[in-house]
Amino acid sequence: MELIQKTKLTGDHNTDKLQGPVFPQAFARSLSRHFRLPVHYRSAGVDGGDINDIRRFCMNVLKEEVASDSSNTYLNHSCKYVSGKPDLVVVLFGINDLKHLLAESVLHPFRRSGDGGIIGRFRNGIDSLLNEIHAHAPNAIVLFPAMPVQSYHKNSVVNIFPLGMVWDTVLSFFMRQKKDLANKRVNCIHCDLTTAEIANWYKMNNNEEDLFSGTNFNGIRNSALLSADGVHPNSRMYKLWAESVCQNFYDCVAPKIEEAKKHE
Repeated sequence: MELIQKTKLTGDHNTDKLQGPVFPQAFARSLSRHFRLPVHYRSAGVDGGDINDIRRFCMNVLKEEVASDSSNTYLNHSCKYVSGKPDLVVVLFGINDLKHLLAESVLHPFRRSGDGGIIGRFRNGIDSLLNEIHAHAPNAIVLFPAMPVQSYHKNSVVNIFPLGMVWDTVLSFFMRQKKDLANKRVNCIHCDLTTAEIANWYKMNNNEEDLFSGTNFNGIRNSALLSADGVHPNSRMYKLWAESVCQNFYDCVAPKIEEAKKHE
């Protein structure tokens, strides 16, 4: 799905634009509040897609933005929802990558083969995406948010012992590859997410003592932060996650912006 909206300085959305996914809306609203500037954004995604699907099917969005910038106007562009060369590209990925790669290598998921196994293929996919983004928008900052994979909901399948422990171990090792590559690249930032912060989200949403009782199905449903598959975030978590990512990004770049202003 593709969308574009502009935020006002208050962080509110204009009402004459398309509606779309929760994460980009919440992220843009929070970004606008932090930097006190209007934010123009566009979102593209692939349902169930991994890093390679993102590169194959979503790069056209970036290319259209860059093309509109070079033409000095987007009013006559074939897509009316373009705004220009991006300053920031946020890429959400990881869960589907692990799912797809494990399905291909069920018996030996971490065995190193000619292509490095699933870890090597994952890292190659990240490298290819970064290379392509910076080939078209070399000055854009690419942001890799850490995925909110820990679940503190007692009814989540990943909290069944020892499945939860195994899941956290495998997934954290897999996700560290994003951070490792981001730290080695120019104009690429990995936004960490602590287990304490995720636990606090659940605490805020689970304030009833009997919330997890076997008969309190409405409480469980209304407080859940994961989708029906027990792994992916739902809209409530996407909003909390987006606001957290924006805060971390602002904390990272704000001091650099202030320092740059001193030398203007």
